[in-house]
Amino acid sequence: MAFESEERCGFELGLRIIPVGLHYRRKSQFRSEAATLVGEPVSVDAELVERYKADPRAAVRELTARLDEAIRSVTLNLDRWDDLPVLEFASRIWTDDNDGVVRLTAMADAQRSFLERTPARLTALRRRIVAFGENLERLGVDVSDLELRFRKSSIALFLVRNVAALIFGLPVALVGTVVYALPYFAVDWITTLSKPSEDVVATVKLFSGILLYTLWQAGLTVVSSFYLSPAWVLLLTLALPVAGMYSLYFRERRTDAIRQAGYALSIATRPGLHGRLQREREAIRSELDRLAQHYQSAIAEPV
Repeated sequence: MAFESEERCGFELGLRIIPVGLHYRRKSQFRSEAATLVGEPVSVDAELVERYKADPRAAVRELTARLDEAIRSVTLNLDRWDDLPVLEFASRIWTDDNDGVVRLTAMADAQRSFLERTPARLTALRRRIVAFGENLERLGVDVSDLELRFRKSSIALFLVRNVAALIFGLPVALVGTVVYALPYFAVDWITTLSKPSEDVVATVKLFSGILLYTLWQAGLTVVSSFYLSPAWVLLLTLALPVAGMYSLYFRERRTDAIRQAGYALSIATRPGLHGRLQREREAIRSELDRLAQHYQSAIAEPV
C-alpha cells in the first residue's frame, strides 16, 4: 500500500508510517485501563524507493522488516503469556521514572536477554517475586497498600471519608445496582456460555454489553413512559445510567477500603508484619535495579 501510493504520486509523497502499540492493564477484563505508545515513524525513504524500482519484492520485504521492528518497540512481546502476570506484578513493585507501560515493555525485553545471559539469576528472582505475590494474596493485601502510613490523622480521614460514602453514596449505588443487575449478570452469562479465548473476553463483554444495556435502557424508558410524565421519563433516562456507573465506582472503592481496613487489622494483631513486607519489597526492588543497570550496560556494549 505504501509503495503503490508513492508510485501513483511520482514518489513525492514522503510517506511515513507511525507504529502505535495498544496495551491493556488486564486484556480479559471489561473496563480495563489501557495505554498507547507511539513509536518513531518509519519512512519510505529514497533508499527504499530505489530498491522498489529495481526489485519490488525485496523492497516490500525490507519495509515489512522495518515495520516489524518498529511495532515490536511499542508492544509487549513475550515468549510465554503466563509470564505476563509475573512481569506485571514485578512492574508494580519496581517503580522508576518511566510510564508503567514503558517499564513493562522494557522488562519483557530484559527478561529475554537475561534468559540467554544469566537464566539462574532470573529464575531465582522470579521465584522470589511469585512467593511475595502469593504471600500478599494470602493476606488479602495489594502491593500498593505497603505505601500506607497508619497515623491517627490518616485513620480518622479514612473513617470520615468512608462513613460519608456509605451515608450519601450507598443509596445511589443501590439504585444503580438493582436497576442494572439483570444486564450486568447477563453479560457474564453470555461470556461464560460462549467460552471465548483469553484475548477476546473483553471484546465479547464490550459488544454484548452495548447490545444488552441499550435494549434494557430502551425498555426502561418505554415502560416508565406508561406511568410517568415526560419530564420524569427524561430525568430517569438521564439519571439511571449515572447511578449505574456510580454503583461500579462505589463497589470498587469500598472493596479497596475493606481490603485496607483488613490490612490495618492484620498489622495491629501481628507486630512487625508491615515492616517485613516492606523490607521484602525493597529487596526485590534493589535486585530489579541491579538487573536494570546490568541490562542497560549490556545493550550499550558496541557490537
